[in-house]
Amino acid sequence: MGRSEPLSRTSEARSRLLATATRIFYTEGIHSVGIDRIVTEAQVTRATLYRHFPGKEELVLSYLDGVDQAIRGQVNGALAEGRPAGESLLAIGRSIAGDIRSPGFRGCAFLNAAAEYPDPAHPAHQAVLAHRQWFLETVTGLLEQAGHTPPEPAGRHFVMLRDGAMAAGCLFDPELIGETFLHGVDGLLRNPAGVRGERGPVADHPLGQGLLHRAERDGGGLDVEEQGQLAP
Repeated sequence: MGRSEPLSRTSEARSRLLATATRIFYTEGIHSVGIDRIVTEAQVTRATLYRHFPGKEELVLSYLDGVDQAIRGQVNGALAEGRPAGESLLAIGRSIAGDIRSPGFRGCAFLNAAAEYPDPAHPAHQAVLAHRQWFLETVTGLLEQAGHTPPEPAGRHFVMLRDGAMAAGCLFDPELIGETFLHGVDGLLRNPAGVRGERGPVADHPLGQGLLHRAERDGGGLDVEEQGQLAP
């Protein structure tokens, strides 16, 4: 019993440090925040910080791990209710839209971190890639269960919809961005064949045939510029 109190205080100090770093890293950026700012706002000493985190890099990695665990918790919560795969994807989409609409939203923590750590070999960049690979595999598996064949292009499509919404959500009206994102997810789920389904009049356009062929090859759709080329 005599040792539990110091351990409790130690755990509290670590939690306070990580919570402070998480708040500031997300709202202001990682590189712009120094150790002095973190220890001051967490009300601990530098010695206490270095007792728990050998350096700033370890603190950054703990921050990214915490964000990763929080997002996994949201996704697992959507999956735990035993819905069909399509409804689970919509539930994940609604969770993402809810994040975009939340106060203090500043975009995707992982995309932000990737911009600050562009070196693919850096541990922070590796943490970003690991998180994104897990998310891609998760949504791809659900899309396969929902009837998408092959599911990989649809999985990439879902992730790109999410990335675009995350980037736009802190620049424009978050309500509108969330609504647009969910509309895109709904459209993706309603068309399991993607570009391999009914092509409509685009396939009859000489340029459209070439663009659709490329889209099928690359597993994507037509971008805004390409769609404009097909306009009458």
